[in-house]
Amino acid sequence: MYFKSLTINNLFSYHGSCSFDLTPPDESERNIVIIQGRNGDGKTSFLNSIKILFAGVNEDIRRTVQRKRIPNRRQYVCGIENEWWGILNQQARLTGGGVLSCGVQAIWESDDGEVSAERKWLIDYEKNDYQEEVIVSTPFLGVLTGKDAEDYLERCLPRSYIPFFFFDGEEVQSLAEANDNEVIAKMEQLLNIRPLENIQERLKELTSDWRRNAMSTEERRELTRQENLRRSKESDLAIIVQQKLLYQTEIGEIEDHLNKIARHLKILRGSPDQESEINIKAQIKLKEELRQQHMAEIGEAFQRDAFLRVTPGLVEKALKTTEILSKQEQGTQLEMLNSLKQELPEIFTRPPYPSPRLESQQVEFYQKRIIRALEYFDIPENNGAVFNIDGNRVRLLSGLLSSYQGLHKPHQNLQKILKNAYELAQEITRLEHQLKDAGDMSNKQRAEHARLSNEEESYKDNLLTLKDKLRDHEKQQLAIGIELTKIEKEISRLENTVRQADDSERQLKFAERLRSALNEVKERLKRQKRAELEESYNRHLRQLLDSNSLIAQVKINEHFEITYLDAQQNKIGMSTVSAGMKQLSATALLWGLKEISARELPLIIDTPMGRIDRQHQDNLLLKYYPKIGRQVILLPTDSELDERKRALLKPYIYKEFHLSNPHGTQTEITERTI
Repeated sequence: MYFKSLTINNLFSYHGSCSFDLTPPDESERNIVIIQGRNGDGKTSFLNSIKILFAGVNEDIRRTVQRKRIPNRRQYVCGIENEWWGILNQQARLTGGGVLSCGVQAIWESDDGEVSAERKWLIDYEKNDYQEEVIVSTPFLGVLTGKDAEDYLERCLPRSYIPFFFFDGEEVQSLAEANDNEVIAKMEQLLNIRPLENIQERLKELTSDWRRNAMSTEERRELTRQENLRRSKESDLAIIVQQKLLYQTEIGEIEDHLNKIARHLKILRGSPDQESEINIKAQIKLKEELRQQHMAEIGEAFQRDAFLRVTPGLVEKALKTTEILSKQEQGTQLEMLNSLKQELPEIFTRPPYPSPRLESQQVEFYQKRIIRALEYFDIPENNGAVFNIDGNRVRLLSGLLSSYQGLHKPHQNLQKILKNAYELAQEITRLEHQLKDAGDMSNKQRAEHARLSNEEESYKDNLLTLKDKLRDHEKQQLAIGIELTKIEKEISRLENTVRQADDSERQLKFAERLRSALNEVKERLKRQKRAELEESYNRHLRQLLDSNSLIAQVKINEHFEITYLDAQQNKIGMSTVSAGMKQLSATALLWGLKEISARELPLIIDTPMGRIDRQHQDNLLLKYYPKIGRQVILLPTDSELDERKRALLKPYIYKEFHLSNPHGTQTEITERTI
């Protein structure tokens, strides 16, 4: 199978009828079509148009809409206000009116001959509803519509195959890291293993019916009751799971909203007015601390010697007087008498002592007599002097007053401190006026900050409530799961204890033999396909990862789960493998699946280079894309396929298109000459 043409009509980014001629040349090694453009120009719209042609509006295509909840079919087609435009081209919707149509048509060559398939939608926006139509024209079956057309498309390209043939190069790495049951089931379908399991499931249902017929009336009644109970519990479980999903969605939405509030609060806290207010407050605090320091110095000066600093004339007069006193003899005599008063009484209390030593009463008696004798020689008061003072204090006072002489200018330092304190007070007043202005300017931000803070608290409370409810539902889910396990065991016990009639016994034995035979065939087929896929996977991985030293081998177990091994056969954790290596590994897996399944289908790859380095990109360009199939359609960006890479791929390119979408609503197609 290969595409000959694809026409997109008013679908996604394509306005009007836009056609691609994809017919490959006859008997040529050229197998590659390049459809290049920048992000948003229409490459993904091209890929999704082909997916939606074969699979319709299924869950996988609806998951591509970036929402917390997957839109339903009507929402995906018609759109969701403020969230999703819908499938109709935006320009077509704005310029049209009434019921509008869009769709996609492909013509391909198959073993039966040329086939044409079209899927289109008639959308009534007034009713917010649509009609979908599928038409397939075949060489032998004629024109098919409705379910017949859907069944034919499923035979041509089963929906489970689409992820392995039409995919985004960056997203495909998930195949290499997630041993997902759904992906594994699709792999088994591609390798023709799944049909055997489907037969086994149908045979299991028949066996269950035959066992039911062989039961006694009482056992049949009990089995029916247990089965009804199981259905009831399963219904309860489904409701709980759905409610959990709703809670998880609401929790996600609230957390997103809280993140937005946090960003807005951060912006408000860092706004220019708020920042200016903070700076002004810091300046006021600093200057106030410095002013308080100056005022403390002034206060200390007034408590100690400010009067001496600010009265230099008085200091000078006092200094002259002390100089006169220090020269007078009476000052010397007075100093001598004072010295004797201190020294003579102490001779009785210092060694050496007389022998025999005087008693304490005797010592006290002689000390008093000496002091009275010296007081007799005290110098009388000199009424002609300004004041009377002993010589030692005169000298100390003279030295102190000398430091306050006008020559040293002590008053100027105090004046400087006073001036600085005054200037700081004025600066603080100016800043306080400026702070008031800044506060007035930020009133609006403050109000918004308060509103957002209250809203944040409300959402946090709601978030805690939802998380509590989610935990309660998880406990209920666990309890119901335990009950279901018990019910299943009881149903199994009832079925195994049935006394079967002869005919039913023969049927059951035949069914068991058939199931055993089918299981053996399935297991043999799985072992064969697993071994073939593992060999092909490793062979192609070595071709693509020729510079790799981390992954030495890939193992695929009986459940088709993938494990990476190093050179010492140790398991490699998925998280240690880079995104680029995972993409190459997934590419090798897809190569192996296509090879083992022997399905000749077109390959369409969006973002084909992904996160892969230059050397491994060259391996893809030279070893993979030219060899993977008869028709390979690549959807690279301008940066992914530069002139050097284009030169490597040029011998294999037979068609090349360039997409542009300058306004975002209308993709324009330009075919380049090869």
